[in-house]
Amino acid sequence: MSNFTFGKLSVTVVRVETSADLPSIAAQMARKPPSYEGLVPGWGTPWDDEDGLGNFTGPPPTGAPVVDPEAAEWPSRVIGRLYYWTPDRTARRFVQSDQPGAAQRLRACDFLISTLAEGSLMVAMSSRNRAEQDRTFEPALRSLIQSVDSQAQIQMDTSPIDLNDPDIYMWMLNRLGSNPHLGQGLELLSVREITSRDPLARGANLSQGVDLTRRELQALITNDSIEFGPAKVVLHHEETDATFDFEVFIDGGFTVHTTETHYRESMARSAVGWRAVADLSYRVIPALRDAYRADNELWKDVDRRDFIAQCLVGLRGTAVNTDLIVCDHCGERVHA
Repeated sequence: MSNFTFGKLSVTVVRVETSADLPSIAAQMARKPPSYEGLVPGWGTPWDDEDGLGNFTGPPPTGAPVVDPEAAEWPSRVIGRLYYWTPDRTARRFVQSDQPGAAQRLRACDFLISTLAEGSLMVAMSSRNRAEQDRTFEPALRSLIQSVDSQAQIQMDTSPIDLNDPDIYMWMLNRLGSNPHLGQGLELLSVREITSRDPLARGANLSQGVDLTRRELQALITNDSIEFGPAKVVLHHEETDATFDFEVFIDGGFTVHTTETHYRESMARSAVGWRAVADLSYRVIPALRDAYRADNELWKDVDRRDFIAQCLVGLRGTAVNTDLIVCDHCGERVHA
């Protein structure tokens, strides 16, 4: 269980094709509170009393979700919290009670729903656990939206902020050493950790700060069969005047720690999580994707080749000409 309030926030972003509007969705949320009788999941708000979360208890008093109006920073959106229960196997062996929820812990998942364009919505949910999503969150979201529009389609594998190209991770490694000002108001301060995998799905993880002089990283960069991602990065975003320390996945989802997110303006601790989720979803990750796309032609045609060449030089440990070309006959990289 996670939510958008405290600690480590795990976020998946999906697309919904529907004619349902935000006021109708908020109204339906208000009509579907959780029910302890039968342990039926239902909706409340992130501003409900959180004392019962994780405990053996009935649902908290729930408020009615409303549409948060459009602002300069974000589109209008509905903010809701789905309450549900999960069994505790240990407690089940010891609890003597006829109550159906006696050995069930109250959980919650937060949702941020906004309009993408006419006929589609963007939904950010506080989970990256696909089993949880399939078992509880997608059915609840589908039931909610289809109660307004019976033809609605929940596209769990389609994200409006999908990074699309795994090469973006190698691009970030290059820009970290060459020019960390990415454009779109973003500065790449650090790549704290990055994962790689080969065609056989064998993975490697480089943590404790990425150092481009490390031979193991240089070897991965020069291996054409290696694909990077996800990565834990630290980005400063000029418009929000904030620094975000987060892990970004290829689908545009992310995890972020509220304690590692720093805004210049002061705000309540509980507000930092929601602010970070909104800023990353609506501004920072789309800006990162746009920066990569703007640099893509130069990266693919020139910078990528030069970056690999520099890493080859590092592996050889000699200062030789880094202007490498691909041989037309054998496909090997050779000096020009």
